[in-house]
Amino acid sequence: RQVRCDAGSHGLPCTNCAAFSLECSIPPKQKKKRKGDAAGRPAQRSDCEQNAEAPASSCTDDFISSILDVPRQIKPEPDNTGTFVKLVKPGTTHSEIEDPGRVAYLEEFSNMSLIIQAYQGPIGVHYQLPKVPKDRPLSSRVNQVELDILRKRGALSLPPKELCDELIDAYFKWVAPIVPIINRTSFLRRYRDPSNPPSILLMQAVLLAGSRVCDTPLLLDSNGSPISAATLLYQRVKALYDADYEEDRVTIVQALMLMGWYWEDRARVPKNVFYWNGLATAIAQGCGMHRSTKNSRLSVSDQRLWTRIWWTLYTRDRSVAVALGRPAHISLEGSDVEMVCEDDFIEDPGERPNSFHVQFFLQYVKLCEIMDMILFQNYSISLKAQQNRAMALTQCDLALADWLQRCPSELRWNQSQYNFWPAYLNCVYNTAGCLLHRAHLPPAPSSPLTSTILPQSPAFESAHMITTIVQSLIAHNDLRHAPPFIIYSLLSALMVHIYHLHIQTEVTSQQRNIVACMDALERVSGIWLVGKMVHDLFEAIL
Repeated sequence: RQVRCDAGSHGLPCTNCAAFSLECSIPPKQKKKRKGDAAGRPAQRSDCEQNAEAPASSCTDDFISSILDVPRQIKPEPDNTGTFVKLVKPGTTHSEIEDPGRVAYLEEFSNMSLIIQAYQGPIGVHYQLPKVPKDRPLSSRVNQVELDILRKRGALSLPPKELCDELIDAYFKWVAPIVPIINRTSFLRRYRDPSNPPSILLMQAVLLAGSRVCDTPLLLDSNGSPISAATLLYQRVKALYDADYEEDRVTIVQALMLMGWYWEDRARVPKNVFYWNGLATAIAQGCGMHRSTKNSRLSVSDQRLWTRIWWTLYTRDRSVAVALGRPAHISLEGSDVEMVCEDDFIEDPGERPNSFHVQFFLQYVKLCEIMDMILFQNYSISLKAQQNRAMALTQCDLALADWLQRCPSELRWNQSQYNFWPAYLNCVYNTAGCLLHRAHLPPAPSSPLTSTILPQSPAFESAHMITTIVQSLIAHNDLRHAPPFIIYSLLSALMVHIYHLHIQTEVTSQQRNIVACMDALERVSGIWLVGKMVHDLFEAIL
């Protein structure tokens, strides 16, 4: 390709030679040739025009290296333009999906889906992407500069095995029941196998989540706080994610969900649990986790895992929307995933899961559905002015009552027979009750008649139950094991107690409830800094 030389107007060196760091010179002016001679042989071109035809790769590499100040070791991105071409070849889309971490989702109405179905027939919406060699060198995915940064950050290193063991045990005991997104059997099998360890991204994420609930003194800093250790682990897993170190999409979704167990970095407000859960949802939908895998070519084990991941994403999405007052990412109208059931927790044939934990999660999903209904019918901007508010209150109230009636007896709150998971589940139930009935309380007591009616509101009973359950958690030293949603529960109860305080003549009981909630917030502040923010806010108000 010839490039016009601008040395006459721009001066030496011309723009083209300067861009490619080449010597620029103008040859002596040639005498004008006759038409016959010109037709016989080509006219001599300037060095600039010849330089323009220099090999593009070497010039471009030199140019990039000079501008970005990096070694000339940049490798071109792999050409993946033929990925979908392979999907229309006969027989390539009917075999079982061997690598669930490399699955693409194509909606039925997408043009690419119509093309593939024309060649292969209707085969679902989940497609296996071309395989990547497992022994592919790491240097082909992450350049040396990024690897050096990851090593300096400690992202490729793990804590001592003794500490890792404690963090993993804590994760599966206190986090996995409410976030059942990892097959415990296969994870522990790989953890004990040095020749086939788990993904380093997932490993660091599990350690991060485990550090939020682990009691070991090995995590404590000089001030007796585990927050510094959690921050270090968060920085490691974030560095791995930012470097695109992991390629398995399922693993990335799992890690992003666990990164939401870090609520501390106030300097980076956008990158909170809402941010990470939103990313996890987007990647999960890109794989098609929001669609039924019943007729897909995924293995039964992977189908069960995907179902658990999707419904865990849903519960996280709704609880985060409630706690932070943000819009939800997930719309169930665009999903046809079957409701999670007991069989979805079977990891290996012949091995039964912990039925208590399974029932807890199943009931928790139903509670999140009710919270979704409460938000939509009582707080939705579009429906607030249109809907009969009394009818919305009745429908949601009936849903909560039905949930409580159907809840298995072993998961109901019983103060005389304490168990952590029933306690936390019923704390969420009463938080939903506060959320519902608080929407129907007037802004402030307007008359003596109002103040005689309001104490009968179920919101006050729900707030009292939250306070009672949290005090029981403290008595059994389990408050530190509760998920961060417990802070929102305390906030809800505290707001109702303060409201109740202003309409009662007898204030002693409400003052005790307020003191109990403030004490719980102060205790939880040692684990979650967001709890300290809430505590300091109400301390200033009160």
